[in-house]
Amino acid sequence: MSYSDARLSKVERRLLDELLAFRAALPADPPPKVGRLTRVRLAGKRHGRRVQNAAVALALLAAASVIVGHELSSSVTFAATPKPLVYHALALNALSGRQELRGLAAAAGRQPDSAITHPRYAYTKTMGWYLATRVDGQATTSAVIPSTTQSWAAPNGSTHVHRVFINRADGSRSIEDFTYAKGPVPVQLSTDQVVLARQLALGHPLGNGPVEKFMALTDLALRQPIPPGAESAILRFLARTRALINRGSVTDRAGRRGVGVALDSNYSGLLTRYTWIFDPHTGALLGNEETLLDPGKLHVRKGSVISYTTYLSSGWSSSASSPPPGRN
Repeated sequence: MSYSDARLSKVERRLLDELLAFRAALPADPPPKVGRLTRVRLAGKRHGRRVQNAAVALALLAAASVIVGHELSSSVTFAATPKPLVYHALALNALSGRQELRGLAAAAGRQPDSAITHPRYAYTKTMGWYLATRVDGQATTSAVIPSTTQSWAAPNGSTHVHRVFINRADGSRSIEDFTYAKGPVPVQLSTDQVVLARQLALGHPLGNGPVEKFMALTDLALRQPIPPGAESAILRFLARTRALINRGSVTDRAGRRGVGVALDSNYSGLLTRYTWIFDPHTGALLGNEETLLDPGKLHVRKGSVISYTTYLSSGWSSSASSPPPGRN
């Protein structure tokens, strides 16, 4: 099954085809019931200061509720999750995770920074997969919903969001288009390590553990472009993290060549491998994924990908409703 739309780029169609393919093998939904529908975002923005119980609940919901078209029960049924990416094994004398990040920082530092002469809208475009959950009395039904999100953040934090959800049955689309008045304000990122560490710690207390530092990077990439100089400084800052894993080379979900750096942590309440994928030539963040290493009593297999985000495009736009020139 594929979804065809001339307005979608080749990258978007590739991602949609992949998402729809694993969903096509699932049973059809039962007849719809009237109830409360809530969307839970699996891939995307997190807030640094969180109640730990809420984080655990989200992880449980993300892993356990991805069964499509069935009421959750005590029966042992493994949930459908996206196909894991293939990381190519490294030689015994390969770089460590920390060394890999330092190399990426050097690559980012060699890229030219484009000057911003006046305030404009910070534009980002991402694709991820999401969970819609319907609650009817004691019954809960859920569906994985892939979506593409574009956002335009004004200098005052007002942000226009355009989100397209892809329906599982036939690839048809539903759209959310809205503006919220008080979002995170795009910041002028410093290349000074001390100043940058303070900027990244806003909303992401470093006391929450090493994963929190990387979450600061992904949140930043979701709301504004990251110039190469700042990207280089961020990667040098992250390279000080202990226990980093160099996962090797990989082709990301948009078909781009990347390298993966990971951390194993119970940051969300379950032992999870957090992987960040970077462009080896520019150091730019291409994507991030979460893979369950220990599902516990959840009805998902060990190694299941429970969320991912793919960063497709970013830049500065003069309009709050159109991408920057040369981006789609």
